[in-house]
Amino acid sequence: MLTEKQVEASVRSYLIDKEWVMSNTPRSQGQHGVDIYAKRPKWGKYYYIECKGDSKRDSTRHDKIYHVLGQIMSRMNKKGNTPNSSRYYAIALPISMKKVFIRKVSNMQYSWRVLKLKTFWVSEDFKVEEVSSARLIF
Repeated sequence: MLTEKQVEASVRSYLIDKEWVMSNTPRSQGQHGVDIYAKRPKWGKYYYIECKGDSKRDSTRHDKIYHVLGQIMSRMNKKGNTPNSSRYYAIALPISMKKVFIRKVSNMQYSWRVLKLKTFWVSEDFKVEEVSSARLIF
C-alpha cells in the first residue's frame, strides 16, 4: 500500500527523467500548496499535480478521490486546461485505487471532459504511468 509521500516521490522522479524541473520541494505535514509544481523550460509548460496515497478502507478511497479532485480544482485559478494554456493539471494516485477512481469518474463524465486532467498511476514497484484525460473518457 503506497503512501502519499511514496506516490509523490515516484512522480517527481518520473518527471525529472522526462526533463521536467521541480519548482517546489516536498511539503511537510500541514503545509499549504500544490504537491508537485514542475516546469519544462524548453516548452514553457508547467505541471500542477496533487497526490494521494492509498487506504485499506474502501470508503476512505472514495473520500480521497473527491478530496484530490477538489484540491486540484482549487489550483485552477488562471486559464485552466485550455488548449493554448501553458499549464497542465494532474492528479497522482496509487494503481490500487484505479478501479474505484474509474467508477467515480464514469459517474461524472461531463465534468471529467471539462477538467481535462491528466492522471499519474503509481504501481507498488514505483513505476509511473501517465494517462491523458482523453484516454479515460468513456
